Amino acid sequence: MAEKKNIGVILAGGSGRRFGSALPKQYLHVNGKEVIAYVINAFRESVAVDDFFVVVNPCYMDFVKEKFGVNAIESGDERNITVFNALSYIREYYPDCEKVIFADSARPLIRGAHLDDICIILDEYDAVITTAAITDSLGYKSGELVNRKDYFLVQTPEAFRLETLKGFRADSAATAIIQQCDYKSIYHYDKIKNNFKVTYPDDLSVVGALLEVSK
Repeated sequence: MAEKKNIGVILAGGSGRRFGSALPKQYLHVNGKEVIAYVINAFRESVAVDDFFVVVNPCYMDFVKEKFGVNAIESGDERNITVFNALSYIREYYPDCEKVIFADSARPLIRGAHLDDICIILDEYDAVITTAAITDSLGYKSGELVNRKDYFLVQTPEAFRLETLKGFRADSAATAIIQQCDYKSIYHYDKIKNNFKVTYPDDLSVVGALLEVSK
């Protein structure tokens, strides 16, 4: 059996509370396909990712497996539990894994080429995080402005050498995986144009337009 060193994880445990829909946002349609379908297609397009799976709310596990023909495991009530479940699964079923690439199910503008780039970069770095510059003015609620150049947005994909996540905790208060990574070198990846995340209902029309122009 061929070694599977680069493993992808699609995080799809969200319930859609902020979106305000009975159906989680990743399963809603944009331009004729579910939002998550674009992310799944990106992993299928990648030549560097050896295998991938989806971490999903148990209520939708059968749907995801049957609709998209992918492997799926159970998510947790919180994001860190979901990531912890994914890492535990990788360590048990992918003994050759060296690199793990996490992606959100609600960011449909990633492509296989982006995942390939990230896998190559991980040859030289311990971690890769997708970042975006802040283009608006940034300030405190008190009215004081701050230098936006000192800050950036952290997005997904986030990718790591698996060994750097050996101390990952499901009960951590950290909100990004990188905050629990034991890394010495990190690369900020900024090649995904308009890496939009579907969060609110109006976002569907926005991301639909972005998908059209990015063809």
